[in-house]
Amino acid sequence: MGLSLYEIKKIESIARQQKDGISLAQAALRVGGVHEAVREHAREVLLTDKADYYGDSQGLRSLRWDLTQYFKKRYGAQVSLQQVMVSHGAIGAFAALCAGILKPGDEVVLPEPTYPAYKNTVSAVGGRAIFVPAYVSDNGEPWQLDIDRIHKTITSKTKLLVLANPSNPLGAVLKIEELEKLAHLAEKYGFYLVIDEAYEDHVFTGKFDSAVGLAARFEHVVRLGSFSKNFAMSGWRVGSMVASQKLIDYLVPFQDAFFSCPNQLVQFAASYALSRPDLIKEARDKVQDGYRIAMADLAPLVENGMIANMVNPSAAFFAFFKVPDCQNTIDLVYDMLHAVRVAVVPGIDFGPSFGNYIRLCYARNPEYLRDGIGRLKNYFEKTLPKRVHHQGFEQKTL
Repeated sequence: MGLSLYEIKKIESIARQQKDGISLAQAALRVGGVHEAVREHAREVLLTDKADYYGDSQGLRSLRWDLTQYFKKRYGAQVSLQQVMVSHGAIGAFAALCAGILKPGDEVVLPEPTYPAYKNTVSAVGGRAIFVPAYVSDNGEPWQLDIDRIHKTITSKTKLLVLANPSNPLGAVLKIEELEKLAHLAEKYGFYLVIDEAYEDHVFTGKFDSAVGLAARFEHVVRLGSFSKNFAMSGWRVGSMVASQKLIDYLVPFQDAFFSCPNQLVQFAASYALSRPDLIKEARDKVQDGYRIAMADLAPLVENGMIANMVNPSAAFFAFFKVPDCQNTIDLVYDMLHAVRVAVVPGIDFGPSFGNYIRLCYARNPEYLRDGIGRLKNYFEKTLPKRVHHQGFEQKTL
């Protein structure tokens, strides 16, 4: 079965080639890059031979130990070294899980809207993605997860249920009661509940309840983590998995088959980063500034009805909104990319039920973000109305 890149990747590639293009598409923390202190630590490691050789296929023991202490201090969770696997980004851990668990035709439940890489990873090993529109919002109220809808999609072929918490693209945050309910469903039916907590450090409203404690206690709960969003290390590719020792032991050979071992240099840098919680706060403060700018600057488009159903997110990096009377925003997004050179993501990437939505990433420096949203507003207020009076693009899109 062939795979195709989802639209985020295609759009980002075009935006990079535009001399004055602005990308509010890919979910990278672009507010100054990796902190200089982390870079300096990596330079110091490079002066030794510590990163020059193959390492443990499960990840550096020192980094796994640091992660267990982080989980204990932050969440009060008791996690053993044997329950942690370091990976090539969170998606590397998910790939090992899919390769190890799924057989052709097995089903993976993806509550919509969902991170698009999950589907491609599932498809790559012959699994079948089952989309269920499980997040609901009425009249701009906060998005809520309908667990009953999820329950109804579970069959004897269900092997995984995958959720990002906080949500990408919604910024919704699940409560511990919801996580526990899902965990009990997984234990009852024997599938794995996978909770991806890449955005754990970017929660603006309310309390964040991690699934790491559940993953340490329940046989069928898996928690994924990442250094991409809290330390701006998305290009360095380092993540982690917490699960039962039995599952970790089973999956390490799959990771070894794909990568031999995670990148040694990056793991030393990640260990250092964990010792600097002040760096997380610095990044979070910058993202919150982006959040405030995006909500304020997009408000006029909401008020004049050009975009709708934009719920103020509780977490993560995104504004996610509907374009009224537009059934599929793909043509709209590509036209915007070429007309005003600003990149955003069509909702269809996040599941078939959200084709009339757009996702905008606000984890950007203030001037860059304001310029990008200004171009987007110009497109909706001036460029798009002109196109409505012509044939072609508008008839397909609006």
